[in-house]
Amino acid sequence: MTSSDLGALSARLKRLPGWYRHYGWWKVRMDPVYPLALAHLAEAREIRDLGAGMGLMAALLCQRSPGVHITAIEWDARKADVARKFLEGLSGAEVVAGDARRADLGTCRRTNSGSGCAAASWPWRREACS
Repeated sequence: MTSSDLGALSARLKRLPGWYRHYGWWKVRMDPVYPLALAHLAEAREIRDLGAGMGLMAALLCQRSPGVHITAIEWDARKADVARKFLEGLSGAEVVAGDARRADLGTCRRTNSGSGCAAASWPWRREACS
């Protein structure tokens, strides 16, 4: 993860109440999933983030890849509300409050760049097409 990624994320975290701000700051720095997922999903254009929490992965992916469309799906309505506030103004980010097991994952289609779509929830479920 680059310092540019972290800087943009930190600026966005300032919108949130203290606990979420501190949690998000530490989560992206300490959880090894973020750099792995960012590398794995770098070419995807359509992403469904299952169990998206407060939208950290969605923010990082949107910041890195203009033109990506990510649907952040979170069952906890309070976290989904936090994610909406956190992702507000980011083109391509959408938050859905609902059960990931019943989410519409769409279909994987090849794009001109050769990348497809991905549904990701770390670590319990990962499905990617390319």
